Amino acid sequence: MEKKLGHEHIYKTMYDAENHWEECTICNEKRNKIVHTFTITWALGKESCLRTNSYTKTCSCGYSETGHKPCVWNGTKYIAGAAASHARVCSICNAQIIYLYYLNSYGNGKIYNANYESEYSNKIDKTAKDCYNSSGKKLDCNNLGTCAKCKRVYSKPEHSLYINKQNKIVCCICNGEYGTIKQTITKDKNAPTTYTITDNIILTNGATFKSTYGIRDIGNIWQTKNQTISNKNSNNTEFTVTTTAKFRETVKVPYEAYAYINVSIAGVSYILRTCLAEEMWLLYPDTIEPVISSISNGESSIDEWSKSKPIIISGTENWTNTVKVKIVDDKQNIVFSGETIVTNGKYSISCTPELEAGLEGRTFKVIVTDTCENSTEQEFTISKIDSIPPEATSNTEVRGDWAKEKSFTAVASDHGIGNVQIAFNDVADYELATKNGNEYTREYKLIGDVYSPTKARIFYKDELNNIGTQEITIDKLDNTAPTITDSRFDNNKLLLESNDIKEGLGEGSGVTKYRFITSESKLENPEVTKENSVEVLINENIIIPDMVTAKYVYVVAEDLVRKYEQCL
Repeated sequence: MEKKLGHEHIYKTMYDAENHWEECTICNEKRNKIVHTFTITWALGKESCLRTNSYTKTCSCGYSETGHKPCVWNGTKYIAGAAASHARVCSICNAQIIYLYYLNSYGNGKIYNANYESEYSNKIDKTAKDCYNSSGKKLDCNNLGTCAKCKRVYSKPEHSLYINKQNKIVCCICNGEYGTIKQTITKDKNAPTTYTITDNIILTNGATFKSTYGIRDIGNIWQTKNQTISNKNSNNTEFTVTTTAKFRETVKVPYEAYAYINVSIAGVSYILRTCLAEEMWLLYPDTIEPVISSISNGESSIDEWSKSKPIIISGTENWTNTVKVKIVDDKQNIVFSGETIVTNGKYSISCTPELEAGLEGRTFKVIVTDTCENSTEQEFTISKIDSIPPEATSNTEVRGDWAKEKSFTAVASDHGIGNVQIAFNDVADYELATKNGNEYTREYKLIGDVYSPTKARIFYKDELNNIGTQEITIDKLDNTAPTITDSRFDNNKLLLESNDIKEGLGEGSGVTKYRFITSESKLENPEVTKENSVEVLINENIIIPDMVTAKYVYVVAEDLVRKYEQCL
């Protein structure tokens, strides 16, 4: 089929953080680039910079982003006493960026703020960490005095022991090292809310074990708890602390996994919190899965075909501040994945994934998971929606041996609205395809000259104008006869020169043989056929018998596909 290569632009909406535009899925041509116009919603219903409040900016093109309004850190607050040092304060919501010495013993930079419900983020203001005297010298356990800023008085060493990332016992004020700890955490497989934390401790630099203060239990979050000391050596520098605790399943506070140990340094007692449980800081004793209350299409008509229908998933969550939502199809392919904020125990998320479902409907599954990995799922059925073009399943290669014509079947499947039309290499060629279930076909007979691999494009379009394309490769079609370029006699031998070249395309299937007939008179319409001629292969001599009586010789050149050129 001799047609000019070309394609119909198939535009899809694309976007980045600043703009959206339409882009051809074939040649990447872009048009209609527009700056996003956002609709803003707030998790708490109104604008604020509270840590618990976030905004979602959504553009009609589908692009969205979430974030928090930044705090304004204009104020400065000095906190004196054994617990904390200096802090910065947001002038809007009173959130604090604070460094708490004694609570830093959680280890690994975990910072707690007593005002965390109105806190924007748990940041450390490192510039406010340390106290300095009036001469600008840093105050710590080894350099006593009064802080020029907060007036905190260092009258004696005030070691604040914590365990750093290298599992060393360190004072966060003077950075002195006083031992090491090796910790293991075991979760009871038969009781998911029960943990055993074992700490093997070696004290150094004069530090010794003095006594245990027991287990910290803020808010009565543990149903049962137990602590034992074992393997203590004679000089009280090596020992093992074993803590076993079982969560209550109904409480709603973070798990603070540590136990108090009384450590003596130079005759003064200091508290060491051992059960740091890094992986358990974010663990909540929550075993209740979220609830899916409704799955709806909003105000979208369910009786009419459309390219898109919004899916709105709403429900409740007993504990966490966010939930992850995933939609999978009946083949377990993920068609949507997102996250939404839980406000006052309720969540809702809207999405418009690219789906395909026919009149009979198609089953999808919503999976909602909270941050404690509790999941719930619910199936729903949606019909008469199709934003997916027909899927091409044709063979992409039309090659094989040289031939004058080749057959090609364009094949596509469509599980949506159907009524698929197919066009070969030209959008003017669209024609309704033959339907067999969900498969659509159109037969083509390819005729022309294709001497080297050539690309062509097949277009598939359903009734909602969802268009898909497929590129195929065609090769070795030859419908141009060879050419005899020169002939002469050498006694009774006929010498010929020929080729199978077409201008602009090159060599076709190639000259393979000659056929000839002789005649004593000139023929008006000579016919050289297989039945009445003498066949000579191209590399053989053409010997004309009875040169005396044969006044005329009629010769044809055949190529591989049996086309010929006749010559006198």
